Amino acid sequence: ATRITSEGLPEEMDVISPEEMLPDEEKARNCLETSIWSDYDDDWALRMLDTAHLSPEEYQAYPVTILAGIEYHFQACNDGQAKDVKLELVDIEGQTLIRDSSAEQQAELYYKGESSEMVYLVVSASNYEPRAAQTGISVSILYR
Repeated sequence: ATRITSEGLPEEMDVISPEEMLPDEEKARNCLETSIWSDYDDDWALRMLDTAHLSPEEYQAYPVTILAGIEYHFQACNDGQAKDVKLELVDIEGQTLIRDSSAEQQAELYYKGESSEMVYLVVSASNYEPRAAQTGISVSILYR
């Protein structure tokens, strides 16, 4: 057997850095937990907390049953691999009910159901860091 030596990869490809490329769901969850704890002080109750990861052009849709007269606080946070995270509440026909249009690492929506209905909470991210393959996200639903 023989082994051929070479100069290696070009410098820009020589270092594989997981921190730059892979999602950090724990970091996203930690970002959101602070906000959830402060909501407890305002009599909100936690209905759901989830972590996931998104690639560019992907989104995550969560089915949510809205009950008449109940207030909802939807939140999402990412790990910083994307410059922003977006939240959108969509009815079963695909029509947008409300959307967070900020371009930040954390997004939130407040919604009060006038009637009981089934909706989808859609989470997406954009403006990924150049080497990022995915971003970690955390999503919560609180109610009162």
